[in-house]
Amino acid sequence: ITALFTADRCPTLAGKPKLFFIQACRGTRLDSGVLVTDSPSRTFGTSEKSSPFLLPTQADFFLFFSTVAGHYAWRNTSTGSWFIQDLCFVLDSFVEGETFSKSGTESLSPDLGTLATLVCQRVAFTRESVSDEGKMDAKKQSPVV
Repeated sequence: ITALFTADRCPTLAGKPKLFFIQACRGTRLDSGVLVTDSPSRTFGTSEKSSPFLLPTQADFFLFFSTVAGHYAWRNTSTGSWFIQDLCFVLDSFVEGETFSKSGTESLSPDLGTLATLVCQRVAFTRESVSDEGKMDAKKQSPVV
């Protein structure tokens, strides 16, 4: 997919961010998770003109996958995929003007990398499969940038 948007094939997008949010299974492996007893909290340029320069053809791509390579991506049959649900929750929170506290006193407007980290945290800490089929029950998922 990204090959269609490289700078040599799509020059109008050279130097511009290209964001891909991919909800798809990337394999059939299941993640059983690991029991952690000592865990963290669950809460959750310039305008000057420059000389011409070479830009890598694959620059400025942001790829956010619902799961790590080789693994299953989970979804709820009623409410949809865990990844998209939590991505929408985090983005909606940011759009609605919520800020995230860094030290309890100062707040910041997060960049896309920080928002992606919050999505990964929500999926990892709050999601677990429920299935009558034993091998599919109590499984976890980890999105990856």
